[in-house]
Amino acid sequence: MAEREKPEKIRCDACPVLCYIAEGRSGACDRYANHAGQLVRLDPLTIIEGAQQKGVKAVPFLQGGEGAEWDGDLLQGSRPFVTAIGAGTTYPDYKPAPFIVSQEVEGVDMVTVVTEGIFSYCGVKVKIDTDRHLGHERAIVRAEGEAIGHVMTSEYGSKMLSLGGVEHLTGGSKKEGRVTCDALLRLCNREAVEVSIDDGATVEIVTRDTDDALELIRHDAAHVMAEAVQELFPGTQVTIGPTIENGFYYDFHRAEPFTPDDLKTIEKRMQDIVRRTED
Repeated sequence: MAEREKPEKIRCDACPVLCYIAEGRSGACDRYANHAGQLVRLDPLTIIEGAQQKGVKAVPFLQGGEGAEWDGDLLQGSRPFVTAIGAGTTYPDYKPAPFIVSQEVEGVDMVTVVTEGIFSYCGVKVKIDTDRHLGHERAIVRAEGEAIGHVMTSEYGSKMLSLGGVEHLTGGSKKEGRVTCDALLRLCNREAVEVSIDDGATVEIVTRDTDDALELIRHDAAHVMAEAVQELFPGTQVTIGPTIENGFYYDFHRAEPFTPDDLKTIEKRMQDIVRRTED
């Protein structure tokens, strides 16, 4: 039985992602597809004036001047409007943006370009408050083994990671781009992401909305409390101090029990320690 010939994918060059699209499939943007080996646009570019000439009814979204019904004048030329001088595209592409409107004002063509935000240029800056060594400056940050960013210069005592950007999203392999995109989306949706740093640490980035965040905060707070007690009351023995369902605690052994005033003093010293660490 002869093998069925697999049709070649075609490359879409409408944006820097440069998708290779199989027959009957669309690219990542869902705007372009492979139809019988031809690149076709799925959402046609609609010029409102041209559509009206063809009898397409425009749906009013704006009142006309002086309270009149909207007459299809998109720019409302009788009033001031904010726009740009010249023409533009979805930089750095050479294809025009999905929606362009223009108006001549005192002999100058005023053009407004409305387009989608391009995710391939996006990135995030992660600030990790720790004095521990995570990795050397410029060390590669990886997720699932793929490079998604690098370690930046520390700022105000915090470790900084730069993740994403066009080089990782579209400049490397397809897997690198997918892993980078997935990591950015999860971070922006406040989900935990585990990364490893070359010749450095493995870190799980969490936000206050992740499931383990509150337990981590309580765990650190217990250690800060133990440090405050030992600074204020030298000789106090520290035993155990785990997190619990509704907070945290520490068992201490000392000759005299703590008083309510001692607890206020301990709380103030804990705040001082946190500020001291941040500085």
